Amino acid sequence: MMSQRAFSWARFRFPATVCALLLALGFARLAPGARIESAREYRIWSFGALAYSDVIALHDDRGGGRHPIPYLEDRIEYPVLLGIHMYWPSLLAPDRPGYFLLSYLALSLCALGTLWLLGGIDGTRPWAFAASPALTLYAGLNWDLFAIFPMMLGIKWWLSQRRSSSGSRRGGPSRRPRSPLPSPPS
Repeated sequence: MMSQRAFSWARFRFPATVCALLLALGFARLAPGARIESAREYRIWSFGALAYSDVIALHDDRGGGRHPIPYLEDRIEYPVLLGIHMYWPSLLAPDRPGYFLLSYLALSLCALGTLWLLGGIDGTRPWAFAASPALTLYAGLNWDLFAIFPMMLGIKWWLSQRRSSSGSRRGGPSRRPRSPLPSPPS
């Protein structure tokens, strides 16, 4: 019988290869826009090429080269953790191509981390995520993968808590669903 770690690795490695290839295709599709200097010209190119990315467009709109601090020096409509993810790449790479590369690499790591977590959950189909064309089209559209990965961490944690609590009550798995309401007498 395979250990949980070996099981996860076996369910991860081939889907991860496909996932990485789709992410690389997505990067290749969007990266030419990062080299266009004018924000207006970028939008004209991106809409015509069907290759728009908030990551690229908002770099200039949000003053990425100046490093404004989200919510303090820049008004942002995104949640706080996403604002932080929008900010840190501009500190390391203030130019648009470098900012996009760092952001896309971090988003790709979030996609692969999500895939790893999916591979470790019984009953999931990691291939459904890994081979989704949506990764090519949407991974670099915005910062959503920064939210999806922590959500999967939470789901994985919740499942582990649920399993450990159901096995400890009566020495085995629970036969009845747990409810906050009092249970009827047996």
